[in-house]
Amino acid sequence: MAVTEQDRLALRAAVRAVLGDEEGDTLMAITAPANSDLATRQDLERLQQTILSGVTLELTRSLSAFREEFTRSLSEFREEMMRSDSELRAEMTRSDSELRAEMTRSDSELRAEITRSANSTLRWMIATVLLAQGGTIGLLGIMLR
Repeated sequence: MAVTEQDRLALRAAVRAVLGDEEGDTLMAITAPANSDLATRQDLERLQQTILSGVTLELTRSLSAFREEFTRSLSEFREEMMRSDSELRAEMTRSDSELRAEMTRSDSELRAEITRSANSTLRWMIATVLLAQGGTIGLLGIMLR
């Protein structure tokens, strides 16, 4: 049943007659005007469902986009890590080769130095022994005369 403004004014007059002018005016002030669009509980429930559906759809889309972006970023990160791993292995191989070559050079130099030192020491010892023998022979010669 549609309520017109004329129906509202008639109700106002009747309420003022029963309750008094002030009480009738207060009651009419808190009621909706004629032909106003008031939402019903069902309207609010439908609105709530519409909003929830929209929010759910938007969250689903956002989550899907985030998932795709995360997957892409993770894939790029893995590729970068694999490249870095390969580069690191190559660098370690180069460093290993350089270190081995340097150790071989150092080993050769050390062996040569040890040989030189041993030869020098051996010459000194031989010279010392010969001198000692020469001295011994000289003493024997003196003693035998």
